[in-house]
Amino acid sequence: MDTVDERVYAGLDGGETDALIVAMQHEGILASDDGAARDRAREYGVPVTGSLGILADGVRRNELPLETAETWLETWIADNGYYSPVESVAELLQEDDE
Repeated sequence: MDTVDERVYAGLDGGETDALIVAMQHEGILASDDGAARDRAREYGVPVTGSLGILADGVRRNELPLETAETWLETWIADNGYYSPVESVAELLQEDDE
């Protein structure tokens, strides 16, 4: 991809735009918790993941203990006001198994 459609830039900040462009150019995945960036990525057929997806993937690959992932999520919620659609990483992993 040599040129970038100008619509990629609309409404996203520079970092989100850069991450999306790199994902598009290298057939990668956009890692973002920003709803607008995730929506834009989907418009262009770019797969997305977020912080929870990264934690869950680390646990699935046995590269991150579940206990550590749970502690990180709890800290993000308590200290940073992170919004999580699930209460625990284990809950997310169970949804994957269903």
